[in-house]
Amino acid sequence: MSDQLPRIFVSPEKFNNTGDIIIEDKKDYHYLTRVLRCKPEDDVILLNGEGDSWLSKIHDITDNKISFSISKQLQEQRETPIEVGLAQVLLKKDNFELVLQKTTELGVKIVYPLFSDRSEINYNDDKKVRKKISRWNEIVKNASEQSRRQIIPTVEHPSTFKEFINDPKIKSWDIVYICHEKAIFSIKEALKKDTEQRVSSILLLVGPEGGFSPSEISLAKERGVNSLSLGPRVLRAETAGITATTLVLYELADLGG
Repeated sequence: MSDQLPRIFVSPEKFNNTGDIIIEDKKDYHYLTRVLRCKPEDDVILLNGEGDSWLSKIHDITDNKISFSISKQLQEQRETPIEVGLAQVLLKKDNFELVLQKTTELGVKIVYPLFSDRSEINYNDDKKVRKKISRWNEIVKNASEQSRRQIIPTVEHPSTFKEFINDPKIKSWDIVYICHEKAIFSIKEALKKDTEQRVSSILLLVGPEGGFSPSEISLAKERGVNSLSLGPRVLRAETAGITATTLVLYELADLGG
């Protein structure tokens, strides 16, 4: 039953209050009232984006807001047992947004947008960066609702490859891989070699069209990052990020059942 119900992410703070949950977001309002044609007494699943979800009933619909009453908290487990992060160099046109959407559907937990030596994209305007981040967050929110996830992946502020690879937070990941075509080990071989002991998190670094530069690959190696190949064929950059995420979640997590 709950698999068929609409799912909407709501700010966690709204669940701290007693009484009805109020949604005033224009896009959520439009989606529920205009696209799905929801009406009072219809059931909707509300999520706080932190893994918790509640079966809720529409109490009232006015011209600009919807109020919900909570029926019960649900016990769901839709998130992957292993945390996968993706550090993806920014891509031209809508390709980066495609990667965001599809890897969110697959189960990625966090995305780090990067600039690299061979980047074709460079945002020098802070206002443009903020606008892009807002757009990216909307994409992962919608993809999370569509794929019935319990959380919304985090999209970090863009950074350069050098800044990212030198950031101490990279050491918080159990394994970090940089994907490039000259790597010796395939992803299956690398995972078999590197996961003899249980791991809980893997970070994947994926480059732009043309791949990472030799100096970037060398710097990653100096920082203890492992290399892996995605196969004998050259993949487009957007295909590489989606493929790497898919293979890791298939080999180590719950993708494919």
